[in-house]
Amino acid sequence: IIGYPESIVPVPQAPNYVLGLFSLRGEVLPLVSVAKLLGLKENEIRENTRIIVVQTKGGRVGFLTDYTREVMRIPKNIIAPPPSNFTQTESEQIKGIIKLNNGKRLIIYLKVNEMISTEVEGLLKEHQKKEETEMTGRGKNNVVMFVWFNVAEIEMAAPISLVKEVVNLENLYKVPKAPVFVEGIMNLRGEILPIVSTAKRLELSVKKNREGRVIVVQINNQQVGFIADEIKGILRLSSDVIFPPDNLPQLDRRFLEGIAKLEDGRLILLLNMSELLSIKEKEELKQLTQENKKGVSQTTKVEEENGKN
Repeated sequence: IIGYPESIVPVPQAPNYVLGLFSLRGEVLPLVSVAKLLGLKENEIRENTRIIVVQTKGGRVGFLTDYTREVMRIPKNIIAPPPSNFTQTESEQIKGIIKLNNGKRLIIYLKVNEMISTEVEGLLKEHQKKEETEMTGRGKNNVVMFVWFNVAEIEMAAPISLVKEVVNLENLYKVPKAPVFVEGIMNLRGEILPIVSTAKRLELSVKKNREGRVIVVQINNQQVGFIADEIKGILRLSSDVIFPPDNLPQLDRRFLEGIAKLEDGRLILLLNMSELLSIKEKEELKQLTQENKKGVSQTTKVEEENGKN
């Protein structure tokens, strides 16, 4: 998930939903407008406009969206088939309807592998090869992917290999005698997660944000949710832009894997998620979760029943 590219190269004879080609850290990708592809009105490009890079059967494609809300893992049993009154074109593009919150929130599940025709894929590949041969200075360093986010107006990132999913911050259950950086616990589809304020843990200013996001991270054999003010997207960083975390007096160096310097000069703090909590703190969170598991499960059940009524 990335921001809108600075430069887009048009593709002659391509359908109107193909906006062109763009470079993503040495790789040339086609940019497709989801709105135009689905016959919807396309909004103007804004600061929160995002491109979702997807692996399709024909290769990686960037899909232009107005914004991204969250990253979720969806159980198959809440995905319903497309309604029978859909047109043939809609049925070819839509795989199903995701029903969240007992059907109160509906999400269209797109067939990304079938949204672009074979003919268009062939045209795009031809122009991608031409564009790639004209681009230089790509570098072949190892590339690592990170989830990119903001905390206390500081840009940070966590290794995507540790991130299970990103969800909304909601239905937070406060627990007594918790460490100061623990905001509470949350029921995530039946699994109870301890929720940590990343800002408090790093001793930064705390932003009162009811619309924060929770980055669910796997640390050893335990899942922990870390609060972020905003999810920026996914970063693909080559090793030559990552440097040691020197000269950062405001942060404990053991919490950092390094610092990434982007092409525009911005610095991204790369967090060492495994070191954000000590062994003792991990055990405390595990114990808090177990002790309050029954209470938060009952509270969530009551909230769901009230929502039905």
